[in-house]
Amino acid sequence: MEKSSFFKKLHIRPLDILLFAVFTAVAAVSVVELSRSGSGKAVLIVDSPGGEYVYDLSVNRELKIRGLLGYSIIRISSGSAFFVDSACPNKTCVQCAPIRHNGEWIACMPNQVFIRIESKAENGADISSF
Repeated sequence: MEKSSFFKKLHIRPLDILLFAVFTAVAAVSVVELSRSGSGKAVLIVDSPGGEYVYDLSVNRELKIRGLLGYSIIRISSGSAFFVDSACPNKTCVQCAPIRHNGEWIACMPNQVFIRIESKAENGADISSF
């Protein structure tokens, strides 16, 4: 089957290919920008039934966060964060790998405790929002 008849059968026009290429380029640039963690100060954001808390990832500490079922223990160590223990029955959150890069997250769904990493630009603006 020759190439031009293949595109005619699919009803693909040159403008369709151009739009797809532009969309792919914008998506690729967005992913690269969102995943950059070296652009500023990384913080840990903890969402729980008690509120939202922000912690500096450069300060090692252990957090005791009250959730729906009880307490979740979160450790910040060497620029990463992870669940040490939680009041949930299956402990899936405890088995997750530590997070350290912009956009990474771990959730303890039964206890309703959610942690995520965000990088803040030097001027305080969030680089993940355009």
